[in-house]
Amino acid sequence: MNQEFENITHAMAVLDSIQAEHIESFQTELMPDLEDQMGKRHQAFNQLSDQLNLFFARTEQYDEAQLRSMILTFSKQMNKLQNQNLMLKEKVELYRENLKARMKKMTKGHWFLPVPLFFFNQTPGD
Repeated sequence: MNQEFENITHAMAVLDSIQAEHIESFQTELMPDLEDQMGKRHQAFNQLSDQLNLFFARTEQYDEAQLRSMILTFSKQMNKLQNQNLMLKEKVELYRENLKARMKKMTKGHWFLPVPLFFFNQTPGD
């Protein structure tokens, strides 16, 4: 039981780390590789899903108090992962909108240097 719990918390930590790295990439990279990022997150999520399925398939083996405690821990971590995922979704949408706008300007003959996403997140006067 402890090994299964550790496997799940490790899988959650890996996904957390990957998502945090991808969120930061929008601040540090000119053109983040969205396809590569999505593949890494998908792989980490599948790993987590497999571990959770294994755990919940064996729930009848656990003491009720221990089970409640573990599920509470999982729930808190899942909320954090979900918030990160929503933040990533917003950043990807903003990135794509800005990229489309730059491409549209280029087709109209307006050449300009690519601008990192963090430039668009600044308020006037920054």
